[in-house]
Amino acid sequence: EGRAAPSWSICCRATLPEMSARDPPPRVLLGVMSNPVKPAMRAQQRKWAGHFQHAANVDVRFVLGTTFFNNTQRPPPEWDELKAEEKEHKDIIFVEGREKLPHVGVVTEKSASFWLSRGAESPGYEWYCKCDDDTLVHLSRLGETLANVTRSLGRTAHVYFGHLKWRGWEAGHRFQACGGGWGDSAKTLSDILGGGGMPDGSRYPPCPHAAGPVPYMSGGMVCMSRPLAVAMAADAAFRDFYETARKRNDRGVACKRPERCAAQPYASHMWHHEDAGVGFNVFRAAPTQQRQVHIVPVPGHYNDPYIIERTRWTESVASLSAEDEYWSRRALFVHGIKTRKSYQEAERRWELGRASADLRLHCAPCDLPNTNRHNGNWRAARLPCAHLRNNTPAAAAAAAAEAGGDN
Repeated sequence: EGRAAPSWSICCRATLPEMSARDPPPRVLLGVMSNPVKPAMRAQQRKWAGHFQHAANVDVRFVLGTTFFNNTQRPPPEWDELKAEEKEHKDIIFVEGREKLPHVGVVTEKSASFWLSRGAESPGYEWYCKCDDDTLVHLSRLGETLANVTRSLGRTAHVYFGHLKWRGWEAGHRFQACGGGWGDSAKTLSDILGGGGMPDGSRYPPCPHAAGPVPYMSGGMVCMSRPLAVAMAADAAFRDFYETARKRNDRGVACKRPERCAAQPYASHMWHHEDAGVGFNVFRAAPTQQRQVHIVPVPGHYNDPYIIERTRWTESVASLSAEDEYWSRRALFVHGIKTRKSYQEAERRWELGRASADLRLHCAPCDLPNTNRHNGNWRAARLPCAHLRNNTPAAAAAAAAEAGGDN
């Protein structure tokens, strides 16, 4: 009350025309959340990157933690192998987040540390992106798409880019999503206020502590423009969120299934829903810092390799169906590449040299209905007032405590 409202816009249909020779494309850093004991996954990613030699504005780096959970150091054989790998490829960066966390959100510390550190430690980039190690990114199309977003919105714009979804997030360091997951923001708000359905047909109760609906980018791939990444790195509440999550990991009970992790008491609840947690912090930081933020959904992606260009491979036809061609020319990544076989399927099926669709970027107010089942129709959201105070470490901790969390 009495403060100017931050403005949001949802920008759809990212464009892909060529950049002008007088306007060099922005540099992009793509950090792949990597497991230190899985060098085969990094080798697979390097092989994939070899298909995009002309994507000179996109640099791929593997993100590893500096230590393992419980402050144990890397076992000597792994450390020696990683040092040799780093020396050979020069494509590994280390962040302070720990490896082998005791719950399903194994990259939460690394992810937060990546966003908190990249702007300062990797200067010279206009975009910072993060993906899982089972995601293969069309590097040329990513660079082209982000270049167009930069040209359309300007280099000073705060842009949150990825596969858009909606969630409720329980404020006050409860570290739990509640409501949403699929559908638009109106459906998520209904879940928050009245409860929602479970896969088994049962229903969960309303989410009285949930902020939102929160727009977040699912973990397959997400990007922030440099202005947004720098703003998040300077955000005291995000730093407090991360530091509290580290403490919770030290005292929580190990859990390997999401429902077991979610059932823990709030005092020891650990942050295991990585992408929604980051999305909540972007959502909270915008009104706190009075930022204008643009939400740009990816033009397309694949959830697994077996849906890539299906007519070409399952019906043995010379040309693609209209639907297959539509997605093949728009998809920025394929998710779920966990085995050598799935990698081979993605490499075999996807015609990576296929021309990208000539699209245009359109921005609209967030409450515009009927854009599609994910975008728009964001008419209302809630956030505890304590989160709107001065963004200092003390205020961040006080806001979490006032919202009912345990610091």
